[in-house]
Amino acid sequence: MERVIKSESLRRKLSTSRQLFQAGKPVSVAQNSDSPTPVREFLYNANAPIDLINSAFSLDGRLKTVSSSEQVQFNPYDLSVNELFDFLNNRLEPFFDLIDYSLDQSTKHGFNRHGKEHVYAVTNLTAELLGKAGYDEQTIKRGLIAAMSHDIGNIISRENHEVLSALIIAEIFPELTRDTDQWDIVQDAVILHNEPALSPLLAINDVFLPDGSVDSRHRIEFLRTAISPEAKALLIADKVQVGRIRITQKDIDHTAISEDLHLLVNLMMETTQVGLSSEKQTFNWSLNFTPGIAEDEQDMARFAKSPSGQSRIFVPDHFHQLHRRFTVGDHQLPIDHSRSISSAFLNLYFDKLTLTIQAIFALYPTVDMVTIEIHDYAQGAIKSGGIISEVVARDEINEAFRQWRIKYLPKSKRKNGFA
Repeated sequence: MERVIKSESLRRKLSTSRQLFQAGKPVSVAQNSDSPTPVREFLYNANAPIDLINSAFSLDGRLKTVSSSEQVQFNPYDLSVNELFDFLNNRLEPFFDLIDYSLDQSTKHGFNRHGKEHVYAVTNLTAELLGKAGYDEQTIKRGLIAAMSHDIGNIISRENHEVLSALIIAEIFPELTRDTDQWDIVQDAVILHNEPALSPLLAINDVFLPDGSVDSRHRIEFLRTAISPEAKALLIADKVQVGRIRITQKDIDHTAISEDLHLLVNLMMETTQVGLSSEKQTFNWSLNFTPGIAEDEQDMARFAKSPSGQSRIFVPDHFHQLHRRFTVGDHQLPIDHSRSISSAFLNLYFDKLTLTIQAIFALYPTVDMVTIEIHDYAQGAIKSGGIISEVVARDEINEAFRQWRIKYLPKSKRKNGFA
């Protein structure tokens, strides 16, 4: 743990996390109050099934782990990728199912899903990214362990969940910690997937341009040399998982959509995918925007209160105003709903987007261009206004992000954030 705790900020995170979770002690949850609540009481009040709670926590609130006699005698790092996934999943699946029950208590309208579907998607993509970058199976396996582990701490607290995740996984899988060299890389990746943990390390090494923004080319070199490929791949895989599949399990009504812009943007992003060109020179991130609800029985039940008219998602009044008149630079002009929502997405996730792009360039030295495409299939991707495409060239990344700040951010935010 001490390898990655390189700043006072991260040391405070570790200290705070150990107040909530200590190996072998009853666990408390601190999602929405200053007074931690015993984990079983908290999850029961969050309507988590009692058999699920029992599968993860003992009656006195301790984390359920295997006894020393039940621990595997082989080295888990010697397993194949598929065997390792099964080994981890057999113990972690109950915890994956509890994450969203806990997180949904952290905000008024619930929280983005971080449970099983998200973990599996991030794990598969982390392994894929590392494979396409040419890394060996051992690196892929470490990335897989980190990805499977990265959000477990959300059961206890959203704040500092990355550190809590590393502490919890070390207790659930003591077998993973025996090989300290490999475990150090895994836990660093788990902790650094979350921007609040990574940002202090970046701040120590960042160089700034005359306008006060971060020199992205300098940061890319730092990420390339100082941060493991496992950490970079996990960061990328985690940040590109946006869209409708992440929406809270809570009921969604017009008030929630009006008050929570993150909810609306994710609700309208139907799918997301990434790809690397055959020559490994272009990395593409494609998001499919749609103002309609998918004709799926389960989705229709979840979004029963949110459609307006013919399976159309309710759009708040301020977006109708944007539709009529929207400011781009020094000019005001009307834009369609797809562009207003897409602009909201780029505004909301600006820091995540720029950090993800920097990590992509750091992980793939051959990539010289990253493209982000937002398709609107309700209009047709080939029609004018049906697609937004942003292109970031490695050699021109600072200028590209400068243009983004002008285009998508209010003046008060243009010198702040990761970029």
